Amino acid sequence: MSDSWLVEFWSRVFGILGKLSVFSVLRAVFGAKVSYGFVEAYVLFHTALALLTLVVASINIAEPVTLLLKGLVIYGGFRVLETVIYQINVLLFDQYRAFKSGIPYKVRSFRRLVILLLHNYFEMLCWFGVTYTFFYRSGDVVLPSSDLGFFAIFRESLLMMISFTPETSQAKSALGMVVLTVHSFVGIFMTVMVLARFLALLPPPESHDEMDKR
Repeated sequence: MSDSWLVEFWSRVFGILGKLSVFSVLRAVFGAKVSYGFVEAYVLFHTALALLTLVVASINIAEPVTLLLKGLVIYGGFRVLETVIYQINVLLFDQYRAFKSGIPYKVRSFRRLVILLLHNYFEMLCWFGVTYTFFYRSGDVVLPSSDLGFFAIFRESLLMMISFTPETSQAKSALGMVVLTVHSFVGIFMTVMVLARFLALLPPPESHDEMDKR
């Protein structure tokens, strides 16, 4: 009997957290009707929603904080949390739980998984960009004053995801520092752990060079 309990503990924790999401509620309501196509539509819808929200928030960035923007920032934060929990389960615990239950574990396709992951990655970039516009309006975050358009804000968000250091964004309050820190943490997790892990699983294409086959 093993005396290690850490994996089982976190498997249970993230199993519970995985049920606290909109998608889990939909699965409970629709049951077997939640197909692969439904999952893809769910991901595409949220990617489009995040992009549209960032475009509108960037255009109106000089306006005061609105109740609608506040609601979308809260929902976007919930979506980021939902995605991180889902990716942790896929990366570490889904196969472990299936093995313990004696159930064969297979994904639909590694290529499909990577494409969905890229959608999640892009969606997170947009939600964090929306968050920056919100906290810029509230005075908690400083953004470049020369250009506050969509591409400038998207670039700031992208830089934090891949380099963990924004070009010009700075926190002006403890809340702003929390936002930048969370963004950096999510960027490390999604870029280094998840994206690198699943890109490595894609099958390499055939090559005419004999040296590539060794």
